[in-house]
Amino acid sequence: MPLSGFGGSASSFASDDPFSSKEGPPQNFQLYSWETYQPVSGLLAQPEWTVWDQTVEYCAFAYQQYIVISSLRPQFRYLGDVSIPFATGAVWHRRQLFVATPTTIECVFVDAGVAAIDIETKKRGKKK
Repeated sequence: MPLSGFGGSASSFASDDPFSSKEGPPQNFQLYSWETYQPVSGLLAQPEWTVWDQTVEYCAFAYQQYIVISSLRPQFRYLGDVSIPFATGAVWHRRQLFVATPTTIECVFVDAGVAAIDIETKKRGKKK
């Protein structure tokens, strides 16, 4: 199920008040299915950039200090995040994400593991 990202605009205000709460970036980014045009994720913070693997199974969302890795099939699922500050771009090769920063090239190994739904399906198959 190919997906696309959509980001809306939002306003934000900064304050120098040390007693005010520190809020994260606005949640104004959402993934939609190309097939059903329905949302497949909740609202997310707008990433600086995204990169998809060739099979549209994995996606990386880049923020200033970290990169979020998600699995997209059979449903959207957060896998984790890695601290790679100031990433400028990335490319997927199989289940490896090569991330460029101004001074390094980092490699992230990704595996979605086995989803709980897959375990249940396998258990049901053995009972029959």
